[in-house]
Amino acid sequence: MDNHNKVLMLMVYTFFFFPMPTFSKQKTLTTIAPNQFIQYTDTLVSADGTFESGFFNFGDPQLQYFGIWYKSISPRTIVWVANRNTPVQNSTGMLKLTDQGSLVILDGSKGIIWNSNSSRIGVKPVVHLLDSGNLVLKDGNNTHNILWESFDYPGNTFLAGMKLKSNLVTGPYRYLTSWRSPEDPSVGDFPYWIDTRGYPQLVTVKGSRILYRGGSWNGNMFTAVSWQRNNRILNFSVVFTDKEFSYQYETLNSSIITRLVLDPYGNSQRFLWSYKKQIWVVLATLPADQCDEYALCVIKLV
Repeated sequence: MDNHNKVLMLMVYTFFFFPMPTFSKQKTLTTIAPNQFIQYTDTLVSADGTFESGFFNFGDPQLQYFGIWYKSISPRTIVWVANRNTPVQNSTGMLKLTDQGSLVILDGSKGIIWNSNSSRIGVKPVVHLLDSGNLVLKDGNNTHNILWESFDYPGNTFLAGMKLKSNLVTGPYRYLTSWRSPEDPSVGDFPYWIDTRGYPQLVTVKGSRILYRGGSWNGNMFTAVSWQRNNRILNFSVVFTDKEFSYQYETLNSSIITRLVLDPYGNSQRFLWSYKKQIWVVLATLPADQCDEYALCVIKLV
């Protein structure tokens, strides 16, 4: 057998008895239907391409989180994490929509790491990532019927369209919570909520102690949002009933990308994306001075 035939036989033998490794292609989805799933490098993208969701890690591939981030902003800026307290460990995670209409995160052995615990049941449920960054589970037969949404479960980031809420009797029930550290999104020490005792005001607390205040509501905005006088980019609104107080903001136009973040040390920062510089610009930080710290400054009457 000449050398040419030997090489040909070797190629045939290798092809049949030593299969080549297979690689999963990245999928980019716009919806998730029942029994569809996202894993590995698959992502779910909002219709306008602003936001993207999928699995990520903070440098340790053995700890996987499912989160939402800005698709075209680098470095990656996380705005929400589903399984913030329970990362997928030592295996590949999977986000799946069940037949019952719940979102679940599974580990490599199909154990449930996180569950949306959707209490409402819809017909043909479907998952969308909205242009606002809100991950929603809708009734497929009535897309206006939202069964579950990530905006009801804030993390450390307050986005346009999201609402902070406080019951006038039982207290805050929808509020921000800090991360444990810059690379650990589990619930930290600092909540940021609306205190409705007296005039409604934004406060950051630790335990039972108020650390600092973000000003009281004056009918147009919270008084600590003074940066708005020079940077008019947002509209604030509240709903004040005999049962609760809710607060939200919207951007003046869709091109404005901004977020408020409660950092691991209890500081809140308002960021604005600069298209020109391609960086996040800090518009304001609280506490700005010692008088923002609760009950530290007093007015002396002479």
